[in-house]
Amino acid sequence: MKKRKIKKLNTNIFFGFLAFAAFVMFLVSFLFNGVGKTVFLSISALFAALIPLFDFMEKRSAGYISFNPLLYILAALLSFIFIDAYQGLLLLLFYAIGIAVKEWTAHSKINAEYAMQEIQQKKYHIYVHGTRQVKEARDIKINDRVELLSGEILPVDGMVVSGEAMVSVSEIDGTSRVHNVHAGERLTAGITVLSGSVIICASTDLQDSTIAKMIGYKTCLLGTLTHHEKSVIKIVNIITAVVGIAGIVWFSVAGIQAKQLYPAMQGIVWMCFICSTDAFRSLLHTAYLNAAVRCSNNGIVVKNKRLVEKSMYIKNLLFRKQGVLTTRTPVISKIIPIDGVSENELITFAVYAQYKATHPISAELRNDYGKRVKTAEISYFMETEDNGAMVQLQNGIEIITGNSKVLNDYGIVTGIISEESVLCVAVNNVFIGHIVFEYEIKEDIRQYVDSLKYAGAKNLSIVTKDSERAAKAIAAKSGIKRYYSDLSKTELEQTVNSFGKNTVYIGYGKGDAYAFGDECAKLMYGGFQYDNPTTDGLLLSDHLGSVLKFFNIIKDTRHLVLQNLVLSLLIVAAIVWTAVSAGWAVWAGGLFVITGALLNGANGYRMCKKL
Repeated sequence: MKKRKIKKLNTNIFFGFLAFAAFVMFLVSFLFNGVGKTVFLSISALFAALIPLFDFMEKRSAGYISFNPLLYILAALLSFIFIDAYQGLLLLLFYAIGIAVKEWTAHSKINAEYAMQEIQQKKYHIYVHGTRQVKEARDIKINDRVELLSGEILPVDGMVVSGEAMVSVSEIDGTSRVHNVHAGERLTAGITVLSGSVIICASTDLQDSTIAKMIGYKTCLLGTLTHHEKSVIKIVNIITAVVGIAGIVWFSVAGIQAKQLYPAMQGIVWMCFICSTDAFRSLLHTAYLNAAVRCSNNGIVVKNKRLVEKSMYIKNLLFRKQGVLTTRTPVISKIIPIDGVSENELITFAVYAQYKATHPISAELRNDYGKRVKTAEISYFMETEDNGAMVQLQNGIEIITGNSKVLNDYGIVTGIISEESVLCVAVNNVFIGHIVFEYEIKEDIRQYVDSLKYAGAKNLSIVTKDSERAAKAIAAKSGIKRYYSDLSKTELEQTVNSFGKNTVYIGYGKGDAYAFGDECAKLMYGGFQYDNPTTDGLLLSDHLGSVLKFFNIIKDTRHLVLQNLVLSLLIVAAIVWTAVSAGWAVWAGGLFVITGALLNGANGYRMCKKL
């Protein structure tokens, strides 16, 4: 498995430093004459030119938008040579300041980088074969025992082996809470020990920890281009080509008639300004990014900007029954063996077949069984689709579990089972009985469903692998009219994908790790799904209220995007209009670039005030 590299360079600080240094060198140049002035102006130009050069390297993979920094540098050089050294330098300074301000406003409140920096600066006590050693965080390996003392930050994910401590958990949603941890509790990287001490068994290394993954999500969040952004860039580039060529021809003809090169070069400078798709993209980007920040502060981790875009015009909300509308864990309501088989035998066979399965009923079975599974007796285990599982024991017995459809696929006749959620058990291809499970519906589901409908959500549906009877009962209690039941894993994927664009699927747990098409946005309950690449967002709060929050945030963002696009159109229109006044165009254009960046900041501030 290829490990993700942690990006160490903070472009916010880098761009800000270069812009500040360039501006200071520019001001200092006025204190000198002759060679001194030239030296400081040259240093200022070098610092300012590094920003578009670095910006180009950052945007190379984006395609269209990477062309803009090179145009700025070209226009600045032409201004240096043919127009005026000060105007060329000011052109670079305007770009540098504008980009620095934009970078400053683009960073969200997900502060994983700072936690990672603090972790990397510390050393930790590790127990290797009973010997206590001191190691850096990057040297911690899976299954190492890490001792955490008061004031230390957990560098990796892991399980508490021994000890007791009061810890501060800084959630990814921006909130923090304090609680006691004991042996057996699972912790994620980033928690801080306030008092006491615990020993953690590492389940990841530093590169695969939750914090490292959040840095990867944030990099993706900041750097990716969405479909809307690409469309905007294409449209603006076409307009740019038409307006730019017309401007060059206009100024060139005027220059030839006047026998001067100045108007032609001024036209090239203005082609550069008009080409700035950042005026469009950055405001769109800011709207998406602030939606991600608002979601984060409300317990929803947005892993990619495309989640915001794909949810902009929600037409279909699809709910997985288990864990979303009902409780996560089922309870055993009935144990129904066939004649000649005891309840204890039925449970025992079921537990052995499901001992390593990932479905929640497996945990409930083990809890109800209350005995330790003798793994030495198991020679083979396989988990199949639709929550089925099969084991072969050392004595030759083969056990198959799953719903009636799974057993029918093996040619095992189960008969007619009327209960809602069942686990059928067969031993050596003979059906021996089934266990009935019940999922309790969550409180206030009807209220939240009604609130979603009032907020504008349409076409609410339930999709489930359970029986029609189970789906119908939940649909009646929750107020959702449509449901799709008895779905296999493949059928569930096909059903969700059939809804097409503007569909949001809300699932829970590892059992919902389906590879849906790109048109469907996927939200997942449960913070343990960090490593699921098909998940667009995580609902850290196991409550339907978080879905309502997400829907309202996306609704607000849709209005903000429309406002920003209109605003950016007016900015570019003003830039084009001022192009006819070549004498002060560079100055006006630079001010517009800075204004656009400041508008990003204003948008960010306006959105953050609503948090």
